[in-house]
Amino acid sequence: MQRACLDTLGHGPKWLSRRIRLQEVALGLATRPTEELAVIAADLGYTDQSHLTRDFRTATGITPDAYRRTISSLTA
Repeated sequence: MQRACLDTLGHGPKWLSRRIRLQEVALGLATRPTEELAVIAADLGYTDQSHLTRDFRTATGITPDAYRRTISSLTA
């Protein structure tokens, strides 16, 4: 699996798994605008809200709240 992911995507399965999880976070933030971040974190298997925030900020450069505000302003 490692080799197939590396050959196809240029990244390993752990990277792919993290990207899919972060896409689920982004979708949750966009479709559940009033849901507490801690609830979304728990629903997606994060141990706590700060872990989700750290992963999201590392991947995107912005916090989940900033992303949520951006999405909200685009759909308003």
